[in-house]
Amino acid sequence: MTSSWRFLNTGYADGPCNMAIDEAILRTGRIRGGCAVLRLYGWKPAAISVGYHQDVLRDIDVARCTQDQIRIVRRLTGGRAVLHDEEVTYSVIAPENDLLIGRTISETYERIGTGLVASLRHLGVTAELQRASAGMGRNPSCFSSTGRHEVVYQGKKLVGSAQRRMDGMILQHGSLLTGPAYRKLTDLLRQGEAHPFPRHVPENVATLSEILGSAPPYESMCEALRIGFEQTFGVKLVEGGLSDEEMMLAEKLRIERYESDEWNLGRPAPASKE
Repeated sequence: MTSSWRFLNTGYADGPCNMAIDEAILRTGRIRGGCAVLRLYGWKPAAISVGYHQDVLRDIDVARCTQDQIRIVRRLTGGRAVLHDEEVTYSVIAPENDLLIGRTISETYERIGTGLVASLRHLGVTAELQRASAGMGRNPSCFSSTGRHEVVYQGKKLVGSAQRRMDGMILQHGSLLTGPAYRKLTDLLRQGEAHPFPRHVPENVATLSEILGSAPPYESMCEALRIGFEQTFGVKLVEGGLSDEEMMLAEKLRIERYESDEWNLGRPAPASKE
């Protein structure tokens, strides 16, 4: 008997709303013992998300972001800064005891990565999983490095992902780049002697517009991701919307956490299992 996952295409929203929805699904799934979820979404307006432990005031030029009307939002997951603009973002939220998703952090990265590779194949892109980590030291940009089991095209990073395990649940989300807007992040990093990050565009990055000549429409990409994950995990993705409980919690989290400078620009308490 084929098991089922929820499939949510929530479209475009701002940074605080997107991060609040991911956390609301995670928290309600923990309470109610829900099934795995694949959520797809975009970002309007553009925003920077930073890793849970990242020192924003050290790494990001907050004044420049304010000037350019680029919002900063802190993720629940670890990793480094990402400028979300020309991309489709995925999130997979599942109980840790779901055997399909993998028992360890590495297994989960690999299995979700395999689903992403299968999805890209439906878009005409022959991608693969990176087998070893490669990067540029402590550069605060996510796309300055490639981790093991991340998705690459001809050796160039195409999808950047981050994961968090908490209270028996897994959240992994990531950015599938469609265009070159990610390059703008280099202008939004802190510079100077205390912040010696190179002001250059990473050369080890690929986008769908570069590979295919133009970026596929958002809905076409969502359909490819749905098919790829169904094939990889052997599940039926049942399309639906957010529950009333998820929407109410997401709105509360958006107001109280993800629109708060204390959360977004401060330093959260240490977290386990990222």
